[in-house]
Amino acid sequence: MNSGDQLFGTRAAVQIRYDGSLKKLTSKLSDELFHAAFHFETDMDPPHVEFAMCEALGFEMWLNHSERTSGYNYELRMETCHCDPEIMSDRMLDISPWLARYVREIGGIDAVVSA
Repeated sequence: MNSGDQLFGTRAAVQIRYDGSLKKLTSKLSDELFHAAFHFETDMDPPHVEFAMCEALGFEMWLNHSERTSGYNYELRMETCHCDPEIMSDRMLDISPWLARYVREIGGIDAVVSA
């Protein structure tokens, strides 16, 4: 790599409409899209909301309940693993439109880009 080349990381955030539980959604995403198991944690601060996370294909992913977009009840966020230098240097590419399409077309789950 030339010294003039810059590395970029990627990030994405999509809203998901899904009628099942967080655990059922992570199972579907794991089996059909990411082929990696999610594990569950809770926020450190009250009310200690549960969320799911995993690492797959070089990305860290977080899934949690969200009412940010009317009619959608989950948010899936992801970013390149170990990308702190890229975040600090504002070298992150937003691939949210791709992730929304991937979740919709491959997973059959309604998803839109987060507002």
